[in-house]
Amino acid sequence: MLYSVRSLPLYRTAFHHVAHRSLHTTPLVLKVNRGMHTAQPTANQLRDKVRQCIDNLRTIETGLSQMPAKPQARRSYSPEEYRDYCFGRTKEPPPGMCPHLVELIEYRNGMLSSSQEKMLVYGDYTPIGALIHMVYSARLHKTIPDCIGLQEELDALASQEEFVSALREEARARGLVAEEVCDAVHGLFDAVSEETRIPSSEIVVEAGKYTPNQVAALVAILKAQAKWPSPLEWREQPSDH
Repeated sequence: MLYSVRSLPLYRTAFHHVAHRSLHTTPLVLKVNRGMHTAQPTANQLRDKVRQCIDNLRTIETGLSQMPAKPQARRSYSPEEYRDYCFGRTKEPPPGMCPHLVELIEYRNGMLSSSQEKMLVYGDYTPIGALIHMVYSARLHKTIPDCIGLQEELDALASQEEFVSALREEARARGLVAEEVCDAVHGLFDAVSEETRIPSSEIVVEAGKYTPNQVAALVAILKAQAKWPSPLEWREQPSDH
């Protein structure tokens, strides 16, 4: 609809009324997009679509099953090389190790350093604190299987070759039976559970508090962890009698 000049509004000025006849007006045009109305698919059409999708999936599955199996990539390093790098025995990662795994191992070792700092703050530089730290370290590096308790995890750790060798060597040096020293590991957490927190920067193994086999087992385990990154400081205190 076009507006006539007479219907234009008047604006009062200081002199006279002025009709905005120069105002260009255009008719209001409303555009309505009318979509095409399509009928709803019937049940038979839907069933046909479903059958077609199933047929397509079967075709894909058949094609995949006929493809030659892709050989799995094998890592070029052994579990021993992995452990050596995790625990700092070798400075360079083994050949073929994924860069992301190298970063993860470095991150884990950083977490272990933080764990040691917390031990100092909370007075956990005790035999039981050392055992918990070692189990935590082995768990973090996935070198022991998932177990239901700390003692079971320590048993798994002590069954590894480096710890078995350390236990047998310590038993030989002290004139003890190697099998009995190894068996003493199974009750170490109970033996050290009465330790109290003390402000110290080193772990003291007081020989008078434990049996000779338990002392030998504790010392052997602490000697073995001395080869790990950021090892715990410790010493043995002989009994007075």
